[in-house]
Amino acid sequence: MAFATVSFAQTGNVGINTPTPNANAALDIVSTNKGLLPPRVALTATNSPAPLASNVAGMVVYNTATAGTAPNNVVPGLYYNNGTIWVPTTDTAPATSVLNTSAGNNLSTTVNGITGTAVPMVNSISNTFTPATALLSTTVNGVAGTTVDLSSLKVEPWSNQATNTQATANTQNIYQMGNVGINTTAPSSSLDVKGANNQPATTGTTTNATIRMEGSSNHVLDMGTFATAPYGSYLQSTEKGNLATILPLSFNPNGGNVGINNATPTEALDVGLGNLRVRNINTNTGTAADRLVVADATGVFKTVAAPSNAVTSVSNTSAGNNLSTTVNGITGAAVPMINSNALSATNGNLVSTVNGVASTPAVPVLIAASNGLTATNGDVKLGGTLSQPTNIVASAANTLSINGLQPSTGKIATIVTDAGGTIRYQDGSSVSAVRLNGNVITTNAENNIFFYLNKTATPNEDLDNLNEFSGSTFTAKRAGLYAVNIHFRYDQHPSTVDGGDGYLAAVRVTKGPAGSTTIYSAQGYLKVGINEAGGGFAPIALQRNDLIKLAAGEVIEIQTLTYGATTSVTGYYEVSIYRVD
Repeated sequence: MAFATVSFAQTGNVGINTPTPNANAALDIVSTNKGLLPPRVALTATNSPAPLASNVAGMVVYNTATAGTAPNNVVPGLYYNNGTIWVPTTDTAPATSVLNTSAGNNLSTTVNGITGTAVPMVNSISNTFTPATALLSTTVNGVAGTTVDLSSLKVEPWSNQATNTQATANTQNIYQMGNVGINTTAPSSSLDVKGANNQPATTGTTTNATIRMEGSSNHVLDMGTFATAPYGSYLQSTEKGNLATILPLSFNPNGGNVGINNATPTEALDVGLGNLRVRNINTNTGTAADRLVVADATGVFKTVAAPSNAVTSVSNTSAGNNLSTTVNGITGAAVPMINSNALSATNGNLVSTVNGVASTPAVPVLIAASNGLTATNGDVKLGGTLSQPTNIVASAANTLSINGLQPSTGKIATIVTDAGGTIRYQDGSSVSAVRLNGNVITTNAENNIFFYLNKTATPNEDLDNLNEFSGSTFTAKRAGLYAVNIHFRYDQHPSTVDGGDGYLAAVRVTKGPAGSTTIYSAQGYLKVGINEAGGGFAPIALQRNDLIKLAAGEVIEIQTLTYGATTSVTGYYEVSIYRVD
């Protein structure tokens, strides 16, 4: 790779898209299909510098806002600052035409052909209706309109019982939602009756129920809600003239099934989840004709004849883990004998727990560990000395990770794997790294040779961990990716050195076996402009940075050159090479 020196004329002006900027212009921009886009800002008024901090004479911006109050208002356009105010580059003529246009709810105004942003005409609207007076009023943008009397339009089928007039004071939910409310203004069901919680009446004629159904005779059905725990609701069938007289209450009197906690009853009374309980059963003396009530395998009750004899035989039978009992020749359903069985080892002791009962005493057991594992009182933990080569196989699906590692407070190193996958410890002393510097002297007799190899004394090596550098050659001891950084510097000479046409310098990196001329990185050249005779030296620098992949034993050679000079030239170089993978 080569580095070249470029010379630029210093004329005090800048040209964009032109090699010959106008001498009278500090900046000369040339284009046939592009324009100059100045800064776009939102001015607030011609007499305010905002958003700038202060007025600056000669400042030019393009205003994007329509703001301010006449005569200091601003409109979009190009403005310049005269040091006191903003001045538009075009005249702002007074309005000669004004046109309003409405579309939907939006109104826009056009002045002198410029249309402003449309705004809503109606921002708010509300209607108010008073049922008692049938008056309707409308308020638009906060302005109330004339009240309209709608009494002539009312059609109310509900009437007040006392006056037989339309019940306009009641809520109209029956029309709006299909719900009817009694004693409530917010019915939540088709019929919503609200009453007070109270216990069912047991005497007298005054009911405490919320709803009453009565026929043409003296019997009634009361429905209500309890006032005390556990609360709930009730149905009560009584005489209307004497609530102490309880009358029958029938469910599906013509047949059918009744479900309790069951939405799909299949029997006359079908109880779902939950227990059955009968309180205060009579203790009458039994007879020979009495029958027993039992449930079959599906839970359906039935009666069976009471046994005439006492228990005469009982036997148990086990099969596998099941136990069945036979009484008087009748065998019951088999049940498991062992429902749970668990083994546990705690502090080296084995405990067996069957059906929740733990064995005593515990039985000591011996648990040993090796090859990186430690056993203490039967508790095996990770940690110990490896006693054999150990291989842990991971895969893309089953990876190996370690979490919770803490920062190092001492020497920093890296855990790496070699080509065989063995984990190794690597610190800075085992990393391939070279850093050196020195001088290379090129005599005028050699200036016609294109490249020079090893034209230097022994370099100054302040770092070479693996002894991989010698002369101008780096030999890789391990395969990998290497970073190569070269800095070459020498002093520019006056025109007397080479007749005033400058001279070139170059650096190059070759890769391969020793002495290879295969160029890994392109040569870099530097053309140097020559000072006037008698002028001071000017330092010239070349920089080359490469990433090179090397096999073990392959070499990198560092080559530098200055040529075209008529005297010897001394160059200073700095080189660093280190493995990055």
